[in-house]
Amino acid sequence: MKLFRVEPKPRWADQADGAFTWKLPSFKCPTCNLLQSEWFGYPNLSLQGKVEEGLYQARLVTKYDYLQLARTVESLFPDCPPLYPGTGFGPFRGTVGHGEKRDCLWVSPQKLLLKETAYDQLAESGLRIGTGPAVMEDFKTYQARPEYRRVVDLKVICCMAVQTIEFAEFRNCSECGVRVLKRPERLFLKKKAIPEDLPLFMVRETASIIANEEFAKAVKSLKVKNTAFEPVDLV
Repeated sequence: MKLFRVEPKPRWADQADGAFTWKLPSFKCPTCNLLQSEWFGYPNLSLQGKVEEGLYQARLVTKYDYLQLARTVESLFPDCPPLYPGTGFGPFRGTVGHGEKRDCLWVSPQKLLLKETAYDQLAESGLRIGTGPAVMEDFKTYQARPEYRRVVDLKVICCMAVQTIEFAEFRNCSECGVRVLKRPERLFLKKKAIPEDLPLFMVRETASIIANEEFAKAVKSLKVKNTAFEPVDLV
């Protein structure tokens, strides 16, 4: 099994902008005061008409208030995926650059938009990539850009191996545990925790997108130039 960390190229150059429609608020750990906030989301989980929507926006609350709001979401969805501070929900909404035509567009290293033609080509190659709705506009003209109507829907997996810590800046807190603060120079994953049936997934501890070998080969065949693949270590 070969896996790769997938990132924008260049690494920190956003190629689109936006956010999920709703969002669990963030909070600061009462013990270490570190902000608890994630960047990923679940575009196929809509909160429309089910909650007091104004409460589910990017903001800072107490840990108690966060837990109350998270429990409300869990009660709405019987098979609710893992929830964390900052988790997004619903369609991804934003803008793309005027004249943008690339097959893959990055919104930070944690969110990836697929152009419809690229998605079709990947599907034809046999890859089953989970996606959710995206509503994108042209940054200059504000006209709809329906060719970018898919955001990748990533399953979040806790699978970072402890060897990663040697190559990362981190903080260890008695309440919130080990928190990786910056991108690790090397990434080690627990082989037994890795799903074998997903071409893409996210490592919860480092917010890294991971791809299998089939996805890497398929994307490279599209001659995508703004996406980089770096091998990860399995232990």
